[in-house]
Amino acid sequence: MRKSSKTIKPLLGITMGDPAGIGPEVIVKALARPGVRRLCRPLVIGSPEVLAKTVSALKAPLKVRSVDLSGF
Repeated sequence: MRKSSKTIKPLLGITMGDPAGIGPEVIVKALARPGVRRLCRPLVIGSPEVLAKTVSALKAPLKVRSVDLSGF
């Protein structure tokens, strides 16, 4: 079996917890650190609207993309 020349980073699922709690802020501050995204592909499980508002409020250099799982 050949090894790929590019290592695939692991997907890391992170649950937001209570949208009105401290979870969204902690997650955004952690993911804004460049070293984190070099090690993994983060997937935040929670409200994309709350996450986007937190990113905006903290002026974090992050993009929020949502995934529609309503038909899953």
